[in-house]
Amino acid sequence: MRWLQHHWYRITPLHLILFPISLLFGALVALRRALYRSRILRGEKLPVPVVVVGNISVGGTGKTPLTLALAQQLINRGWHPLIISRGYGGAAQQPQRANAGSDTRQVGDEPLLMAQRNICPVWVGRDRAATARAALQTHPQCDVVLCDDGLQHYRLRRDVEIAVIDGARGLGNGWLLPAGPLREPASRLQAVDAVVVNMQARSPHPNLPPVMPSPQSSSETTGETTSHLTRLSKNDSQVIGYSHSTKHASVQVAGYPASGRGGKREEQSLIPANESLREFQFDGGNAPAGQYSMRLAGEIFHNLRDPEKTVSAAYFSALNNHAVAGIGHPQRYFQHLKTLGIPFTPHAFPDHHPYSAADLGFTGCDAILMTEKDAVKCAAFADEKYWVLRVDARIDSALTDHILRKIAPHGRQTA
Repeated sequence: MRWLQHHWYRITPLHLILFPISLLFGALVALRRALYRSRILRGEKLPVPVVVVGNISVGGTGKTPLTLALAQQLINRGWHPLIISRGYGGAAQQPQRANAGSDTRQVGDEPLLMAQRNICPVWVGRDRAATARAALQTHPQCDVVLCDDGLQHYRLRRDVEIAVIDGARGLGNGWLLPAGPLREPASRLQAVDAVVVNMQARSPHPNLPPVMPSPQSSSETTGETTSHLTRLSKNDSQVIGYSHSTKHASVQVAGYPASGRGGKREEQSLIPANESLREFQFDGGNAPAGQYSMRLAGEIFHNLRDPEKTVSAAYFSALNNHAVAGIGHPQRYFQHLKTLGIPFTPHAFPDHHPYSAADLGFTGCDAILMTEKDAVKCAAFADEKYWVLRVDARIDSALTDHILRKIAPHGRQTA
């Protein structure tokens, strides 16, 4: 799988073979969505508003931290959210609640991570609509459902769609599976209510800029409004940017002109990132309507065996550290550790990897650094060398305001 992902961020001769399959995949995706939009296939409407947090690309983009952050902000505004998830990596078929003591083999790693945060109820199940209904029966006080992932799960009708984009990888080569990383075409972003760009990490392929369309919510913009989000690399030799107009979606790769569907060239704005490159910035410092930024922040490590024991990054400065990451985008975590000034040997594992003690038996190791998603699968055999970095999504309150404008008129309805 990794060798294929390597090709998703470039164009190679392999794509001559994969391109026809991508065309077929795209046709099936378009047909399925059209059937739901035309109500030939019926979606299920819940008695409370539904907010879906998803993406159109394969791999980690930061959906789970964003879902947790939105849940907390909604609570702060007086709402009572619950979170539902498919529970990838878990065996759960029927709806069930994920608790802090649940088994990852049953509920999956991400739902267990969210449950351990204890922000709101977290439920998992193969059928998201059935899972949400079961959860609402158990928690009648809940008045909004947050769906972690599921942008392509059209059977669950939704009031708000949020698409998360990795600011480092963008949309890869811009091609659909299997020739590229996209589950749906980039034009799908024009139909969502908000696009959130995760701006923390830098690209694992610094010489291969991503292709990133910049959409705006069609319900929030009119006319020929054009938005820009750009980035300069540390040495200013690579420019990554994208632009969008409401009539012509366009993409740009560094060194090539952007053009719309009809060959119309878009103006390109170049905005340098700050020196630390810990976050991108929007043209003028503000995100355009329907387009928001987030970043992952965290500097404190918790000991996995003794969670009450915490240390800062400086604790690891003179140790022989090994960092592991079994997430959709391991380089994001490794880059975060680098920004904290921690020396380490990286070990990337497949997403949702079921760890064993043998996987982490590093010779001469003083400390093993991992994500929360990895930690929930290592707690059973962890010793004092295991340290967990907790990260939180920092989002603008304007995103919450935008969501509330969408869901407030609906509220709870009679099922």
